Amino acid sequence: MWCHNCNMEVLGGANECPVCEGMLFEEPPEYDEGGPVVPWPLLEDGEPEEGAFLIHVPAGINGEITASLIEVNGVPVRRLFPVEGGFAAIYFGTPPAGMDIYVPESALATAREILAAEILE
Repeated sequence: MWCHNCNMEVLGGANECPVCEGMLFEEPPEYDEGGPVVPWPLLEDGEPEEGAFLIHVPAGINGEITASLIEVNGVPVRRLFPVEGGFAAIYFGTPPAGMDIYVPESALATAREILAAEILE
């Protein structure tokens, strides 16, 4: 099973993603134009690495641009909707309270540098 939010394969018959608690699918995520899938890193014991909070962004196109900027630089991203969960995104199209972006703890400094470099340009 695959989590399309974390780009991670989940083994062991789980009903939801152990990282983001998202829905699992039988097929891996597909990306337009063959974009890279950056898998969430696993620890030596096979468990997913802890996520670290990076930034809260408006949901919708601005949030997706921020998340994509990080992903295109090789850092996996989790998108979490802290107030209303993913259901508001389905119902409203864009959750009113925005989204939180998490990255693996080991990539937090790199993700901060990516955002800082983009802001300075």
